[in-house]
Amino acid sequence: MMRSKTRIRRKRLKYINMLTLIILSGIVGYIVIFAIISLLSAVSSKVSPNESVMNIFTTVALFIGAYTGGYISAKNRHKNGLLMGVCCGLFMFLVIVVVGTIVSAHSQGTAASVKFFVTIIAGGIGGVVGINSSTFR
Repeated sequence: MMRSKTRIRRKRLKYINMLTLIILSGIVGYIVIFAIISLLSAVSSKVSPNESVMNIFTTVALFIGAYTGGYISAKNRHKNGLLMGVCCGLFMFLVIVVVGTIVSAHSQGTAASVKFFVTIIAGGIGGVVGINSSTFR
């Protein structure tokens, strides 16, 4: 009887730790996105690019931030790199869509689907690279 309760607690703790790790690595990814967008906005204030270049800037910042979040989540988890990266990318996408909908009061259309694929793919790539790097082995 005692053994099954301990197993249930460990399983529950495992998922809580995984969720906490995804959230924290997503926050680090957002910090990276903010830093990159800040740098790119300084560049764009000098050059004044058109809207398509700004969309490319934000997509690149989103890719790098989701990659960083996926890398950190997989690196700290030490297993399931692709899963951790994809979950982190999914978390980042959901927060971006919810905040974007609240702020702008309408849906993004095709831009939301592009952001979805960018965050999922970048998070997955970051997770695979994070788990396969040899610094913690």
